[in-house]
Amino acid sequence: MTNIKKIIDDAIKENKAVFGFREVYKALKNELLKKIIVAKNIEEYRLKDIMYNAKIFKTEILIFEGSSRELGILAGKPYVISTIGIKK
Repeated sequence: MTNIKKIIDDAIKENKAVFGFREVYKALKNELLKKIIVAKNIEEYRLKDIMYNAKIFKTEILIFEGSSRELGILAGKPYVISTIGIKK
């Protein structure tokens, strides 16, 4: 978990973080991402969709072992976040 925390903190400092499923999905389709972090409790259909496209675009996926609420807190946001993308 500390590894994911460091990845998120570095991405935010470098302005390379994308928050939310829709924004991450758009960035993934445009081949802008190198990593995707998803919360453990993301909806199954969304996880399958992200994993399928990540495989096509050769993007690494990390599963955060906490909830979307905990992922939001980890990212320093006052709301739930199911998906975070890290730009190239």
